[in-house]
Amino acid sequence: MLVIRKEQMDALAEGALDRFARRLAGFAAEHFPDVRVALGDGGVQAAAQHAISRARTHGITSERDICRYFSLSLALGSNFENQEWASRILDSAMVGPMKMDMLFEHGLEAAHRSAGLAREAP
Repeated sequence: MLVIRKEQMDALAEGALDRFARRLAGFAAEHFPDVRVALGDGGVQAAAQHAISRARTHGITSERDICRYFSLSLALGSNFENQEWASRILDSAMVGPMKMDMLFEHGLEAAHRSAGLAREAP
């Protein structure tokens, strides 16, 4: 019988998280090139790991939703979750995709406001 120890499972999970953080860093390099220049590759990787950790503390766990959370942190700053609108959503009882959908929608509006742009209706 094959037995996988907890330490082995933890190592596998850690490796998966590292690979995901690298993919997020690649996403940032493609879609947020100014951030990559400002932070450098190591800084973007650290920002990705931080975003993964912060998103998970708020119950955001799917890769897609964590990527959207990371996008907001790059567009609005890593402390965006301290803004009143964001903390209200993050502290709500909503779960998973519903929470992230609301957060992303409000985040896009905040990004447009800060850039002085009017958001077009869908």
